[in-house]
Amino acid sequence: MMSGLSEGGRDVPDFPLKLDTIFVASLLQDMVSQVSHPVKMSQWYFFSYPARKIMTWSNLGPKSEQLPSHYAWAARWLRVNPEVLEGNRWKQHRVLYELVKGKVGPSPVVGVPASVWKAVQPSVLNNGLKDMHWACLHKGLPVRDRLHRHGLGPSPLCPRVACGLVETVYHVMWECSYARKVWLRAERVVKGTLPDFVLTWEVVERGLVGVYSGSGWEVLWLLLSLFKKEIWLARHELVRKSREWSVERVVKKVEWEMKERMKWDVDKLGYHAAKEKWKGGWGWL
Repeated sequence: MMSGLSEGGRDVPDFPLKLDTIFVASLLQDMVSQVSHPVKMSQWYFFSYPARKIMTWSNLGPKSEQLPSHYAWAARWLRVNPEVLEGNRWKQHRVLYELVKGKVGPSPVVGVPASVWKAVQPSVLNNGLKDMHWACLHKGLPVRDRLHRHGLGPSPLCPRVACGLVETVYHVMWECSYARKVWLRAERVVKGTLPDFVLTWEVVERGLVGVYSGSGWEVLWLLLSLFKKEIWLARHELVRKSREWSVERVVKKVEWEMKERMKWDVDKLGYHAAKEKWKGGWGWL
């Protein structure tokens, strides 16, 4: 979660580490400042030896060997991360955070290049759609095969009666007969604007990298993302409430959401600006 988008994470700030760097940077700045204050004298007494690399050393004043817990922790933090004292890095907590974050963060996901991670999570998508693509690439959706392997489900099979295959992320989003019917309808919608476009599992899972980069690729990816979301919601509705959505309902929901997004931009930007943003409106504007 705390890795960058290009490394397979969600770019969530590491708040404990962020607070660590703010405290250490603030403490080091106080150590080199020329302000005379009782608090400053206390800091000099306790922390002058751990911060000796950035100070003009002097033996004239007393030094403490027993540090309070917060100063002792800061001293240990500097021993673990000695590179922060090089140059002027310690003056800005943001620089310290970026420097130390690379040491503690997890490694990128093997087999998924940075271009794919960025392509499936563009700014045009809301956070829910980004999270769904992120979970799909990590194979982390709570499908029955995954739950069964972790002892959280009685069966790994697809909940649709006419199917009977093992329910994986690939199966839910592409292989299942229900998903295939939805994607056939989705491909028909796309071909109304892009006649040569071919929809494959690689496109559904990994985005449009190397497949389509022409004008309006953001609109196309948003459309495919909405179909993907509705397929998952239809499966969710079947499992929780034993209620099966028709393919026509899924298509209508996607069309409605696209129209509502376009209508919002028309009210906000005006008709012509919205039509330019949505690359003609795909027949819905």
